[in-house]
Amino acid sequence: MSTLRINKLQGLDIASNVEMPAGHIVQVVHNVLNTTTNINSDSTSFVASGFSITVTPKKVGNIILVQYSTALFHKQVTSAAEVKLYLDGSQAPGTASYWGGYASADNNATDYSPRLGTYKYTAVDTNSHTFEPYFRSYNSNNVYFIHSDGSAIISATEIQT
Repeated sequence: MSTLRINKLQGLDIASNVEMPAGHIVQVVHNVLNTTTNINSDSTSFVASGFSITVTPKKVGNIILVQYSTALFHKQVTSAAEVKLYLDGSQAPGTASYWGGYASADNNATDYSPRLGTYKYTAVDTNSHTFEPYFRSYNSNNVYFIHSDGSAIISATEIQT
């Protein structure tokens, strides 16, 4: 058996082309939001949350695992809200109606529950791609994607295939 001992491992100028074994994490991109401003809407069409991440895959075929968590809360009126993940401005393939959660509140009820979503994307190119949760109200009553005292995170982890 041999032993390899080194004090410093330094990549070559072409280190961005080095491939890790399958299953290894290649990169992690994240965006954390601690806000003092509400992100809300009364639109019945999906609207951008303004909370996104952009990732540039290192290799075609790698897996990009996108995860988000936020507090979605309703004003004290009868309302319902839905969250979906968008990829480059269009609904991400395979994200069904309740991908990022569905919430409903009866009259004078406030819902401060978290919303979570996970999405697996296989890189089809090495171009930059933006992932962003979009949300909507079901009945034109004001709903909040995030409360002014809330926080949220969205992250993308590229995994070598």
